[in-house]
Amino acid sequence: MKKVAIYCRVSTLEQAEHGYSIGEQVDKLKKYCDIHDYSIYKEYIDGGYSGAKLDRPAMQEMINDSKKRKFEAVIVYKLDRLSRNLQNALYLIKDVFKDNNISFASLNENIDLSTAAGELNFNMFASFAEFERANIKDRMMMGAYARAKSGKCASPSRTPFGYDYDNGILKKNVLTSPIVKDIFDKYQSGLSIAKILISLNEDGYVGKEKPWRSAGIFRIIRNKTYAGYIKYKGEHFVGLHDGIVSEKQFNEVQKQIEIRQNKSYREGNATRPFQSKYMLSGLVFCGTCGQKLAVIQYGKKDGIYTSKKYKCVGKQSYYKKMNGASASPNFCESPNYDFDELEKRVITQIKKISFKFNGAKNKTETPSDNELLKSEIEKIDSSLSKLVDLYINDNIDLDIYEDRKQKLDDKLKKLKSALNKKDDKNLITQEEAYKMLKSSNLDSMPYDSKKTLVNKLIKKIDVLTDEVMIHLNF
Repeated sequence: MKKVAIYCRVSTLEQAEHGYSIGEQVDKLKKYCDIHDYSIYKEYIDGGYSGAKLDRPAMQEMINDSKKRKFEAVIVYKLDRLSRNLQNALYLIKDVFKDNNISFASLNENIDLSTAAGELNFNMFASFAEFERANIKDRMMMGAYARAKSGKCASPSRTPFGYDYDNGILKKNVLTSPIVKDIFDKYQSGLSIAKILISLNEDGYVGKEKPWRSAGIFRIIRNKTYAGYIKYKGEHFVGLHDGIVSEKQFNEVQKQIEIRQNKSYREGNATRPFQSKYMLSGLVFCGTCGQKLAVIQYGKKDGIYTSKKYKCVGKQSYYKKMNGASASPNFCESPNYDFDELEKRVITQIKKISFKFNGAKNKTETPSDNELLKSEIEKIDSSLSKLVDLYINDNIDLDIYEDRKQKLDDKLKKLKSALNKKDDKNLITQEEAYKMLKSSNLDSMPYDSKKTLVNKLIKKIDVLTDEVMIHLNF
């Protein structure tokens, strides 16, 4: 008598929509075994688990028992009960079951893997299962959009501080909602985020497990949910919940944010990515930790700052130190860089670049370059399809398949990246760069013109104490 394992899986959504209950699956599989005179070794059951991954308790147990060859066959009611992911299904059938001389059968699709036609059917149905998984994901997104449009919170995980999730509707939390109102009131009255931060943490950051951060406070005063709206995928809908602040107060706070940001810009306390004030604004990054460098100014005399430096945003802030926050090992320890000196170093590097052209024009990009890249991408796609066929037909092992696929995927990624770069409007050709440098006198050029040139030529600058690494835009 053939000893078999039966596997059943259901997710809550599928049980509700399609009726694939565990009981029904088990009943049909037992009847199938009775007809074929099979002995059931064990029932492996995963209730409430998605078919997207294999990290399910019963699935992992069945995989381990398969490798120990405790049964001769695995039977499922429907192929997507095994997995909705094609690669996972291939792994189970070829590298778990077949490698251990275990046959496989699916009642619904009538799959028999002992024949070539059976393997073809398996691959086809596994593909359909993965396609259905994508459809389920789309339906879930549509459902979340519909909930948001009706004024309900899209999901419990998106419940903002100050509210509780109650069957899709946000309810004010009696402990934390007054804190949110207090944040809006204090900011509207003129208090800075830094001072609000200190005040909240001195009060013991009620309702939170960790101390407040300035970014968290800023997210709160920018979140329209607190004015009675629901946001989903960039759209706002009137919510069914009560706002913690009025829409009038929320709008007034947004005006205050804009006023303070503009004031900060005018006084030179901060640079803004959409209003590049300095030559290197938005281009310089810390060579130590990779975060941006921002301008800091100090030594104010007669209303004018006398000193400017570039500082990594990953360094511990002055206000955190004021609040007694201990330095984290994740804080960057890079030095501050003198503003004028860094600009001079970059200009010196640009001068060196101009000499590399040797007074000769570089070859211009021809329209056929994109076509060549597209042709190479098509070849890689074709190779990937052939590789899958070789693996499915047992012509190559899994290790060889994965190694070759990884190499092809890496090459495909590079080709697509190169194609995207050629479509990037911010990039320039070497000939354009040559003309710009040839017609420019960097020593006598006005600051604004120098800033424009630098932003045309340079994509990114990594700064270290003894090195400035420039990444060109061509």
